[in-house]
Amino acid sequence: MSRRWWLVLLALPLLVGLCGCEIGTPPPIVTPLSHEAPTPSPVAAEPTPIAWPDERMTFAHIGNIWLVDRGAPHVLTVGESPALSPDGLRVAYLLPVSPTLGTRQVYVLELSSGQISLASGPPDRYGPPAWSPDGSALAYTNGPLLVVSDAQGKVQRPIATDVGVSGPGTVVPAWSGDGQHIVCPLLRIGPAELFAVQVSDGSGVRLSYTGGYSATAPYAVLLGDTVQMAQGTVLYTNRQDGGSVWAASIDGTARQRILPLLDHGEGFMHLSHDGTRLA
Repeated sequence: MSRRWWLVLLALPLLVGLCGCEIGTPPPIVTPLSHEAPTPSPVAAEPTPIAWPDERMTFAHIGNIWLVDRGAPHVLTVGESPALSPDGLRVAYLLPVSPTLGTRQVYVLELSSGQISLASGPPDRYGPPAWSPDGSALAYTNGPLLVVSDAQGKVQRPIATDVGVSGPGTVVPAWSGDGQHIVCPLLRIGPAELFAVQVSDGSGVRLSYTGGYSATAPYAVLLGDTVQMAQGTVLYTNRQDGGSVWAASIDGTARQRILPLLDHGEGFMHLSHDGTRLA
């Protein structure tokens, strides 16, 4: 037998042995871990929220008094027609007593303590309160009466007995910047017109000549001097000629039409504290 066949015969037992053995599965290939931090998935940027005004604000909504103070509005108490004091620490407002009779009372809420004080008398037809510039007094109407009261209601002094407007509506008194006058519609000459009432003695000076001042015609008083107008200037609208805007001095000596592009004035009129903005 040739040498080649001898090698084949010797290799057969080795092949048979190898075939009888289990062949293991090779381990999976493992990728070495990296020491670098994984890159996070991009997150969509949220829009920057609109900042609330720095000044406190109050308003009425669904039978409640709300406060905005550098955050979301929150409820203070039940009521309507709120007025924030000049120092921002108290809120005067009306509390309805009888919806059927239309009676209300005037209250003052201390924001720091939550204490509530009655600033008016028994339930009656009170109108929205207005703070004096120094925050020491309130003015509000009670039917035909114009009343000045302290915040605790200890002294309630009528200074006019002929408050009235043309048509149904609410009268909101407006103080002069020096606290010596209150602007309010009166029936002193017959038809309702705006008057500047002296707080000390109740005497009045006629400001408007509208032929009957409407309750829906707004007015406001400039609390300080500006480049264009002096302190005590009264701004009001005349509904008889389409809601034109007029300016009159607190003593009634000067009167002129202003802002000819802002006709059709409706609702209430509000001036910013510096007197440079009109709402």
